[in-house]
Amino acid sequence: MNHADHVLELRKAEILHNFLGSDQAVAKLFNELGTNLVPNPKIYSDVRAKIHKHHRTLMSRMFRFYHDYFDSPWSIPAFFGVVLELVLSGIQAWFTIKPTSHGP
Repeated sequence: MNHADHVLELRKAEILHNFLGSDQAVAKLFNELGTNLVPNPKIYSDVRAKIHKHHRTLMSRMFRFYHDYFDSPWSIPAFFGVVLELVLSGIQAWFTIKPTSHGP
């Protein structure tokens, strides 16, 4: 937010509520907030390590697999349909290779 016009747009969209008085004062406040901030990536290194450790666990991988591939209500019946199709195809291939009776 560089100008009071930006604050006005956010107030009209009801994203921002101005209790400081003028829109120019709000714009100045937002511009001064980040002036003295210096990023330090080592501050949260222990939290980052714990998050990475958690995502390597088996339960986390199982939940991500379920979320990625079984998110739809139709995905579980479709999965069992595919398994049934593979089993029946395997049985058909078995009896094609090794028939139970010898033909005439």
